Amino acid sequence: MPRSEPDAPDAERPSAAAETASVEVETGIDRALDAVSETAEAWGAAWDRDGRGGTLLLPVTAGIRRGWVRGRLAAGPAGTGRATRLALAVEESDYHLHTAAVVILLLSAAGALLTVVWPFVPELLPIAPLGAILALGGWFLVVSRLQNAGPEDFLEAVAEAVKAPKSAAAEGDVSAETPPPPIRPR
Repeated sequence: MPRSEPDAPDAERPSAAAETASVEVETGIDRALDAVSETAEAWGAAWDRDGRGGTLLLPVTAGIRRGWVRGRLAAGPAGTGRATRLALAVEESDYHLHTAAVVILLLSAAGALLTVVWPFVPELLPIAPLGAILALGGWFLVVSRLQNAGPEDFLEAVAEAVKAPKSAAAEGDVSAETPPPPIRPR
């Protein structure tokens, strides 16, 4: 079975356009697109609405990689009732490594290696605790803080925004706010 080289013109490469994420929300199309706008603002994304959809430029994180995803979001009726289906088709993406995290992980790996090797090289015993500190430092500074936030997570946040009731103050009805109860001395 012949394999083509990655640089060969006929080699198939996975494209970002093949990636699609979708979610169904129990609301009308206009409210769903309003929730997309609110969530895009909260995420720091650029949202350009046109008709029943729009273009979304979304910042994303994937472990120690960071970048952005550009895609077309379309809203349409779902199969039942007033439900709306939001589908985000990724057209373009760009990721880069967070170099500071990579450097810290390399130092951490060197510390872990020092911690493991010192029994075989007794001269390293005085600096073995430093190796353990470096290894644990990599864990606490980088690995324990890794997170992912992509198109699927964005659409889940949109679904949560649709479920959350709009506050009366956000809609401009100040009379609906209830003041807190007075504090009474004991």
